[in-house]
Amino acid sequence: MRITRSQFLKILFGLFFSINFAWKTSYAVVKEIVTGKTSKIMSYFKNLGYEKIEPLGLITNHKFNGGLRYDVSQDAKMLQGKRMRLQPCSRIEDLKKIRSENYLPYFHILSLTNSNPKYKGELLCDILDFLINDISLDKNNLYFISTQEFKPYYHILEQFKINTDQIKIRSLKEAMSKGDGSGYFAPRGHPHNLGQYTASIHYLEANSSKSRKEQMAKGHLELGEYVISDKNFEEVGCGYERIQFVSGKTMPDYNQSRLEVLSLLRSEAEKTGVPLPKGYYMLEEEK
Repeated sequence: MRITRSQFLKILFGLFFSINFAWKTSYAVVKEIVTGKTSKIMSYFKNLGYEKIEPLGLITNHKFNGGLRYDVSQDAKMLQGKRMRLQPCSRIEDLKKIRSENYLPYFHILSLTNSNPKYKGELLCDILDFLINDISLDKNNLYFISTQEFKPYYHILEQFKINTDQIKIRSLKEAMSKGDGSGYFAPRGHPHNLGQYTASIHYLEANSSKSRKEQMAKGHLELGEYVISDKNFEEVGCGYERIQFVSGKTMPDYNQSRLEVLSLLRSEAEKTGVPLPKGYYMLEEEK
């Protein structure tokens, strides 16, 4: 059946309108999800006096990590008072294990800092209160990996009825050798690598095929790291998606996460006028 030019244009317009409407609807849904993602968690810490600071870009000026944001490299805005930031990140080192459960090509780190704590360990107390009392994680399934440097904080764990058998102590030599944040944070080649004593916070998965002992031995499912410092400054960084996962939410799809970060990197490069970093092409090839 032949149609007139006028009929064809009407059909074309209708098709365009439908696609455009669907795209805008999808965008609105995504925007709502992202807004919802940050609102509850941010509201909790806002009520504790933490001020929200906008995140840094995904593209850095460093060769480390393929030019992508590895973690929360604190700037001056995060070093004054009580601050919080939800920082987008992507780690090239995770590409080898990225398809395994709980690893994503694109994720967020919830960073909290306090430059004037009322007492030593106040921030540790805040994050534990959030995990246990706000999102209702089972305190018996929390465990920590650190060094002897963490011992002065045991009394805070006791306040939450966390036992010492939920703490795995490794030697300082081993912690510094690995530099993975479980006792000591010092990734090789990190441009801001000053070395930090830390305690990593982990959660045991009830449905895991691995026993409690096996999970603790391998440092399974790390939620975040608390920085141990003798200065009057406290810092903690937690993986937002992992916190969502252990609280019963579904982990984002691997490929959707990869496509999202590629899109964000293209947009940032276009807006800032910088070339796409090496990490972009590594992520593009990882299909």
